[in-house]
Amino acid sequence: MEMKFKKSFSTLILLLCVLFTMTCAFAGDVNDTMAVSLDNSQMEMSQDDENSEVIFADETQPIGETDDGTFAALESKIYAGYGSTITLENNYTYEGFGYTNGIPIVDDITIDGKGHTIDADGKARIFDVQYGDVTLKNIVFKNGYQSFFFGGGAVRVKTIDCVIDNCTFIDNSAPKGGAIEYQGGWNNVTNCTFIGNYAEQGGSAIYLGTANCMSISRCLFIGNDIVGSQADSSKINNNIFIFSGASFDFTFNLDLNNNWFGNNAYYYDEAPQDNINAWLFLNATAEPDEIPLSGTSDVTFKLYLYNASSGKVLDYDNSLLPEFLMTLFASNGKLSDYENVTLGQKVQFTGTALGVGTVSVVMDDYSFEIEIPITQMKTEIAADDVTSSYNDNKNLVITLKDANGKPVAGASISVDLKGVKKYTTDAKGQVKVSTKGLAPDKYVAKIAFAGNDNYTASSKEVKVTVNKLASKITAKVKTFKTTVKTKKFTVTLKDETGKSIKKAQVTLIVNGETYKATTNSKGKATFKIAKLTKKGTYKATVTFKGDAYYKKATKKVNIKVKAAFKTVSKGSKDKATAKKIQRALKKNGYYLSYKGHYLMVDGIYHDCTVRAVKQFQKANGLKVTGKVDEKTALKLKII
Repeated sequence: MEMKFKKSFSTLILLLCVLFTMTCAFAGDVNDTMAVSLDNSQMEMSQDDENSEVIFADETQPIGETDDGTFAALESKIYAGYGSTITLENNYTYEGFGYTNGIPIVDDITIDGKGHTIDADGKARIFDVQYGDVTLKNIVFKNGYQSFFFGGGAVRVKTIDCVIDNCTFIDNSAPKGGAIEYQGGWNNVTNCTFIGNYAEQGGSAIYLGTANCMSISRCLFIGNDIVGSQADSSKINNNIFIFSGASFDFTFNLDLNNNWFGNNAYYYDEAPQDNINAWLFLNATAEPDEIPLSGTSDVTFKLYLYNASSGKVLDYDNSLLPEFLMTLFASNGKLSDYENVTLGQKVQFTGTALGVGTVSVVMDDYSFEIEIPITQMKTEIAADDVTSSYNDNKNLVITLKDANGKPVAGASISVDLKGVKKYTTDAKGQVKVSTKGLAPDKYVAKIAFAGNDNYTASSKEVKVTVNKLASKITAKVKTFKTTVKTKKFTVTLKDETGKSIKKAQVTLIVNGETYKATTNSKGKATFKIAKLTKKGTYKATVTFKGDAYYKKATKKVNIKVKAAFKTVSKGSKDKATAKKIQRALKKNGYYLSYKGHYLMVDGIYHDCTVRAVKQFQKANGLKVTGKVDEKTALKLKII
């Protein structure tokens, strides 16, 4: 049967005497809660109050029936789950009365907060762990409070084998052990964060007192410290102390190695505290350690281990530490990431200005930085040899690139290609130099970038070959009449692109004679042939010997000469021509009459016409045939 009762001070003395007589006394803070088991009932003896109440634990506060987020509801949830794991599905806030010493935990239990917050509103302790194998994990303890000389603003631990894992303690306060006070040893704190907790007498994060064989690891302390007195054989390893520390008096066999107390590479070998043989220090590396403008470097902030005994700096596995998020700052450059950067994480730094770039981590008045020299960016000129033909509009394409292969725009480049000219690179880092107008020849183009504030100088030579254009002669078969004294024969000279070649000399060889002519603006040349009088087909060769710009061209062509008049003889049926002959004969005094008869122009080429032709031929020194050939026709002036 459980009941609540009060005893006078004499009753308390009597009870204590009985307990000591039975040699069943147990240790505890005489100013703190003492609990014993008596007749299967749990009772608490407390001197916390002025009236020195002794009450049964299960009647300390009313138990809430529903989970309304109060301490009463939390206590009810915990008691219902003794010996098992309970999870918190919501946040809890102190309701303003009772529980000033915290919700008592007196049995084996695991409480998984799942990241929820228990807020004591600055008016009470949150948990008072008295007995049992207790695990508290994934809980945010906030605004826990104890006054006068009591410790453990958020949690007081009297038992052994208590594990506090992955918890955060924020703004808790007590005279000692602002967040946690330990009165029992063999307990563990891992993966926890302590921020803004306060303890006037020391141990703003954790007060160990005489709790020995403690283990505190992978915890982050920001402005919070650990204080211990006679905490023998305790191990405080792999923790981060930012503006924090750990002090111990009269403590033997203490292992306080492999923690980071803020040392960096500037003073890595200075012991941060007494009785420490190995400690961590912050250093930063940059790969590469020097970059050109716009170049990149992988920067890593990482902790290394310094062993004072050996004087050696050793690599250290930063994953053994709690997660520590940094904010990075850069000068003369930019960062790929700068917020929530973890230890060992690579961050890419890109140099944006010449000089010295820096990457630094800053925490209040603590800072550490690494310097990265930023030099002029190396450049390279890319250009291929060019082969073109005369007057071909082919370009010599020049590209200016930086060391990363990126184009350099707006840069001045000089090109000496039969004279120096300056060009400015476009957005693609290119300039285009036309080869049009260059005489056929082999050239060497000398390309130079003088450099500027951001980029180094570079140069290159490339070959430019301009070939002569092929030429083509167009000459068509031409037929002349024998009667034409000067036979004009015209040819056309063009290049391979179809453009006329002007002022070019061409020659014509025909019938053993050579004639010369010069092309006009349309590429036409006209030969005047005077010695081609006989009818026939003549093979002619037209030649352009080529010049400084055009290749040689040759064209073979036939020139035909045909008779201007077809011989007319007796019996010809060509009456029209016969009439012309008869009229011409009359005009010259022939073919007038025969035996007293007047001869008619009738187009009948017979004896009278033959007779008259013979007379005309004889009179003009022509061969007398009676036939009108070309020579006779010329004399008759009918052609």
